[in-house]
Amino acid sequence: MPVDSPILEARGISKSFGGLQALRDVSFSVCKGRVHAIIGPNGAGKSTLISIVSGFLKPDKGQIYLRDDCIDRISAQGRVKKGLVRTFQDVRGFSRLSVFENILLGSHVHGPRGLSDFVVRSGSIRRFRNSQRDMVFSILDSVGLADDGEVALSVLPFGKQRLVGLARAMASRPEVILLDEPGAGLSKEEMDVMVKAIRVLVEQGVSLLLVEHHMSMIEQLSDEVTVLDFGQVICHGRWNEIRTDVRVREAYLGGALTSHARS
Repeated sequence: MPVDSPILEARGISKSFGGLQALRDVSFSVCKGRVHAIIGPNGAGKSTLISIVSGFLKPDKGQIYLRDDCIDRISAQGRVKKGLVRTFQDVRGFSRLSVFENILLGSHVHGPRGLSDFVVRSGSIRRFRNSQRDMVFSILDSVGLADDGEVALSVLPFGKQRLVGLARAMASRPEVILLDEPGAGLSKEEMDVMVKAIRVLVEQGVSLLLVEHHMSMIEQLSDEVTVLDFGQVICHGRWNEIRTDVRVREAYLGGALTSHARS
């Protein structure tokens, strides 16, 4: 697939919850090896959109395409198997397992059985674990966790726990990662580490849909930006174009976009 070809597309997505219209006719595309950011003020519909793209919610109207194939009827787990994986705002994982084991869990969709076998450590999983060892250590190194593989997830500082979530997504062998506010709760130093790790992903050819409220991260990472307000697309373009757009400034309470703009 050419670099500029869309690998992920949302076409005319609409979603209501009771009488509330959360999304209205939202469309965008993510090109292979690019970072497409979704931004907007609180209540704009960003979380609903990423939940629909990842398969955790069904749209009322519209379709999601991955490599030109409609995936509307495919479950969230099935989308992971097809190369579309999501990270979450909160830290998710098994606190008593090591960092290595938590990252290995990301590859369970390609393993011999289900998630439960990873926890009880059956013979087949031990063999699978050994076969994936080099891959996991390579991921650990790429996100700056090379010295933490045998450490329990629970004892890591928050910033490193967020990196484990990113590393676990990488272990699923994704073509597209949906990053749901990877900078949430991070210090400036931790955010710098996260940005560096995300850039490694992009260099490896992974495509990213980035939902984030830290505008400094959007500025550093995004190739394209789509802005939502009240569930509708109000602007689309490169960061330098959208940051001065009158509609976007008005959506953010009439002020300039800063690294502290609301999500």
